[in-house]
Amino acid sequence: MPRSLRPQFSVTPEEQGKLNKILKKFEAKEVKELTGSPQDLMYALKLIEHYKNIEETGGHLVKLFQPETPLSIEHYPAHKAFFDATSEYQQVLFRASNQTGKTTSGAYAISCWSTGDYPDWWQGRVFDKAPVVWACGDTNDTVREILQSKFLGTPKGTGLIAEKNIYDIVIRPNTGGTVDSIWVRHANSKLSQIKFKTYQSGPESFYGKPVDIVWLDEEPAGKDAPLIWNQAYIRLTTTNGTFIVTFTPLLGWTALLKDFTEKAVDVTPKKKEMYEHD
Repeated sequence: MPRSLRPQFSVTPEEQGKLNKILKKFEAKEVKELTGSPQDLMYALKLIEHYKNIEETGGHLVKLFQPETPLSIEHYPAHKAFFDATSEYQQVLFRASNQTGKTTSGAYAISCWSTGDYPDWWQGRVFDKAPVVWACGDTNDTVREILQSKFLGTPKGTGLIAEKNIYDIVIRPNTGGTVDSIWVRHANSKLSQIKFKTYQSGPESFYGKPVDIVWLDEEPAGKDAPLIWNQAYIRLTTTNGTFIVTFTPLLGWTALLKDFTEKAVDVTPKKKEMYEHD
């Protein structure tokens, strides 16, 4: 059918809320059977249209840092420096204040690596395989509300990983819907895995097989923090993997912060470069 002759549907904010509820029921396999009534048929058509919109608008390549947009990477030199540093350094820390996009930057990098889709401006590390990734946060709640939300969006498929790249989602039992792992279609036709870890599970949960990428969002706290850090890093020793950290230093002058401050190479752009695009 010619595009101009296709039925066009506008979805009001109220209808959008209803559609989101239906989508969640579809994902939970709790959908009731639609009848043949005109109202149900029109709603089904709106749902199909909505899914098409998800495929068109989800994914990091259309959502963030695109040139010639208000969110162009040119306006974010510190974020660009973070991405670029992964090509040269195995451990990269993005230390910044709250609400500056550091967590979003970590999720953006992971979405590039797990899908194999890189923007034209990308000068960070490029993996030649579908990687195994650990994305780590404080608790089940923070992992669910922050990390998995960045990747999946609400409804599913509107986040940094497009619907077309999501192969499977595994839910962790008895956690209120916290995702255990996301299986992602990579550009090389293989599957990447993003597995979520929590510091509250203790250092034992960081034992295991080698992985390609570890992302710590916020700093582990308490007496187990050094062991969690060390165990996470050990997972990369046989893979020549990448270790990224994004946090606001809320815990004071910790051993981790001291180590980075005294030993790390500072690639932060100068103030003039930071603000010349404002």
